[in-house]
Amino acid sequence: MNRNHPDKAEDPLLTSALKILTEPAKTYTTIDWRITMAKAQAVEKQAALKTATKKAAAKGITRPKHKPAVAEAQQPNIETGEVEGVDSPDSSMVHSGFSVFNQPLKENTMTEATTPTLPQAQLDKEAAAKAKIEAKAAKLAAAAKAKAEREAEAAEKKAAREAKAQETAAEREARIAALKESGKNYVGSMLALADRVKQGLYVKSATGQLRSTDALAEALDAVPPENVVKLGTMLFAEENKYTALNIGQQSMNYRNRMRGAIKKGTFSLVDVVAKVEEYGFATAHAELEAKAKAKAEREAKAQAAAEAKAKKVAEPEVATA
Repeated sequence: MNRNHPDKAEDPLLTSALKILTEPAKTYTTIDWRITMAKAQAVEKQAALKTATKKAAAKGITRPKHKPAVAEAQQPNIETGEVEGVDSPDSSMVHSGFSVFNQPLKENTMTEATTPTLPQAQLDKEAAAKAKIEAKAAKLAAAAKAKAEREAEAAEKKAAREAKAQETAAEREARIAALKESGKNYVGSMLALADRVKQGLYVKSATGQLRSTDALAEALDAVPPENVVKLGTMLFAEENKYTALNIGQQSMNYRNRMRGAIKKGTFSLVDVVAKVEEYGFATAHAELEAKAKAKAEREAKAQAAAEAKAKKVAEPEVATA
């Protein structure tokens, strides 16, 4: 059967075969995979190098003005993937693609030729930190010096007190020995009180008892010991805490506590005087006045009796004359 008969339609299969046979053949170029990989790695390395350079610049680290000749010579060729100046790898070997030249640069990587330049802000920060450390050291040294001075002063005061106590004890022993040699049997603590009275540190109050000469003692001059105790319980709003002691010791304790309270500001001397006047605790003056009045009356009676007796003795003598 003639398939090419002019009266019949063209056969599709025959037409396709004729087209393939008559058209020029297509050609394909084969590129080594190592070259393709080297190109990709080179692009990746350039991007990583650019990123690392930006980060280093942000931290104040700049690249050197010149590059080592060896480093420049060992840059890989983008077209061939080979490194100039280095033996080319054998084409029969299979490589994994790992190379020291395709690794990303570390942020703090520096070569011998790299000289980092610190920014002024970082230099100022380091200087401030150094100054702070020096100031702290100076402060600690000053504190240690002040502490040593305080301890030395305290030791000096303690030594002075001890020397004064020894001197006082020696004087007391000498005075006691002198009193014994003079024939006196009493050598107790009242001798020291007598010495203070002679020095004017203690005076006789309106109550007849010895007192000191400070402002509180003067304000309570006419207040007897039992009224001092009453005044103390009012000022401190408490019951008498010293009932186991005699009345003189109770009064002394409350006087001392009043001095401490006035010094601390718990109450004032004006408050003490107001309480004394309000409750009439200063009874010593009235008692003294009553005693003086009674004494005057006794003396007047005695004088009148003496005069009457003298008159009675004189009357017989006048009659006889």
